[in-house]
Amino acid sequence: MDLFEGFHGSPPARERQVDVPTPRGPLMKIGRLLEIVYQPEKPSTLKGKQFQHEFGDTGTPFGIRRKKLSDRPILATDGRDLFVIRGKSVHFFSERGIIA
Repeated sequence: MDLFEGFHGSPPARERQVDVPTPRGPLMKIGRLLEIVYQPEKPSTLKGKQFQHEFGDTGTPFGIRRKKLSDRPILATDGRDLFVIRGKSVHFFSERGIIA
């Protein structure tokens, strides 16, 4: 909840249980994710704003020089669902949004 509010600027409209798929057999690597583009939905104060994040980009937090990491998440499939598998140095979400 705190992470949601910290990013979206408002509390979630409701909570719900999500059925997360488990792989139905061996995963096939499709490739490395280079970037992700998304738009938050209501009740976010950022609703409709488009965010684009390049994986491996650490940004410039607190005046530290921007770095590019070579380790990016893997996109894989079991033939039905898609899975994002973290690389060693990839962090997916913080109060700053999606970061490397």
